Amino acid sequence: MTYTHEWCNLGIEPEVLTIEKIPLTVFPWWLDQLEHNNLVYIEDVNAMLKIAIAEQNQLLRQKS
Repeated sequence: MTYTHEWCNLGIEPEVLTIEKIPLTVFPWWLDQLEHNNLVYIEDVNAMLKIAIAEQNQLLRQKS
C-alpha cells in the first residue's frame, strides 16, 4: 500500500508525505473494509471495534 492521498478535517496536520510503502498486513481491518465495502467509514474513532485496534491507534496518534 502506498499512501498518496488523504483528506483531513480542519486543524488536522496531513501525514501524506511522512508515510511511504506500508505493508498491507499492518492495517488488516482497513483492507477488509475496502475489499468488502469499497470504502472505510469511521464515525467515532473511540468506538471502533477491537479488531481494528491497529487502525484506531494510527488515528488516535494524530492530533484532533
